[in-house]
Amino acid sequence: MKRISNITQLLVVGIMLAAFAVAAVAETTVDESRDVNSNARISIQNVAGSVTITGWVKKELSVTGTLEDDIEELRISGDKSDMEIEVVIPKRIRGRNKEIDADLVIRVPRGARLDVGTVSAEIVLRDVEGAADLGTVSGDIDIDDGPTDFDLGTVSGDIVINSPSKEAKIESVSGSITLKNASGDLSVSTVSGNVVLEKAMLAEFSFAAVSGDLELTGSMGDKANWQIDCHSGDVVLNMPADISAEFDIQSFSGDIENEFGPKARRTSKYAPGRELQFTAGDGDADVDIDMFSGDLELLKR
Repeated sequence: MKRISNITQLLVVGIMLAAFAVAAVAETTVDESRDVNSNARISIQNVAGSVTITGWVKKELSVTGTLEDDIEELRISGDKSDMEIEVVIPKRIRGRNKEIDADLVIRVPRGARLDVGTVSAEIVLRDVEGAADLGTVSGDIDIDDGPTDFDLGTVSGDIVINSPSKEAKIESVSGSITLKNASGDLSVSTVSGNVVLEKAMLAEFSFAAVSGDLELTGSMGDKANWQIDCHSGDVVLNMPADISAEFDIQSFSGDIENEFGPKARRTSKYAPGRELQFTAGDGDADVDIDMFSGDLELLKR
């Protein structure tokens, strides 16, 4: 019995080693570098896996990572001012319901301008200052200390951003959006994804949603202009007690709670609509809110 047990153990070890060997040859290692300008435009295309981009002080593009063996090649082309990185999928696999992962770790000059597109690959940005245009179908987007000017789009991936910005546009269908320390001008649109803004200081702010909720904690500068349009989602605005703004609020059937003064009034005794116009402080900013069936809360912090 002991002999059989030892043979079994050897077989198990052999199978494990064989599996490890197969896994080891199933990936190709990437290690490429190119000289680029400090403000170069860098375009990156990847289908599945991940794209992690970090800024540094070098005038150099560095690409490391792994490619599954079914990937045809990692194509790097262009010149110092305009560089393109593309994960090339073989024609025999394109269009099939099969994901082939490429995990890329990319270092770029901090001032580089980024254009990144993926299908399901996650996009991660760290310490990048140049403008960024990021798009994905189902991959998540994670930004920390990112660009001050960015344009993001996703269908079902979640977006998490911790970075001040001068101008930002974010679009999502069903993915959630979380922003911390947002500032400047911000435009957010979503169908059903929920949106959370923390420590926001916004001048121009537009928000449009069908059924997604908005929860905003923050304030606005002088002459700020906020436009909020929400169909069936709820909106909660947590703002300082000394805020200075003129509010114009319309709702078809949703409730309106206001901690800054007057209550909403019915627009007609025959219809459920409500409206609320009031001035907080000196009325330096403008806030226009149009709700359909969702509830609105204006809360003091």
